[in-house]
Amino acid sequence: MTLTADTQEPVGAGLWVSVSDLAARKGVTKQTISERVAKLVRDGLIETRPGPGRAKLVNLAAYDQAVGETGDAAKALGAVTKATIRAQEQGETAPSSGGDHVLAREQARRAAYEADLAKLRLDEKLGRLLPIEDVEASMVRCAEALTRAFDQLPARADDLAAAVAKDGVNGARAFLKVVARDTRAVLAKEMRLLDKDEPDEPQEATEAEQDGE
Repeated sequence: MTLTADTQEPVGAGLWVSVSDLAARKGVTKQTISERVAKLVRDGLIETRPGPGRAKLVNLAAYDQAVGETGDAAKALGAVTKATIRAQEQGETAPSSGGDHVLAREQARRAAYEADLAKLRLDEKLGRLLPIEDVEASMVRCAEALTRAFDQLPARADDLAAAVAKDGVNGARAFLKVVARDTRAVLAKEMRLLDKDEPDEPQEATEAEQDGE
């Protein structure tokens, strides 16, 4: 599979394709892809960059990950590379012409795509991790909640004594289960408060972009 002439692939910047080329790759109309890209941009899932003329470029790996089609694109890029190698081994003209240059280009595209995909997946994993300061603050808050719960235990001594006097060991066991349940409830409440205290990330509204070439 070849790319159209309006595709840019900046060195070291990953594999970027035009909306037209992306539509050709996916076997759908340019309008369909353009609308889909605009929605993904609005949702903050991908970004676009200007290309030659009025062209709009999309990072292929970012798009595929956003729509869940990473496997298909990787196979397609690999198929082009394998077809080019087979043609050269058989002494035939390479599918997209150009010999070694075509093979090197297709291999570079596949490498760029896989590198983009690896970075996206790493960023996704890192985004799920909390800064150590936040983890420590949460641990301190939960510890404080536990300490308060423990400090209140002496105030329940009369209740414990009453339970023992009434039902003996079974009464003590039942009462301690109540204490444990209350302590868990306190911790659960603190965890919910921690979640509410986290500031929401500002979301920038993105207007629907014009169709790119």
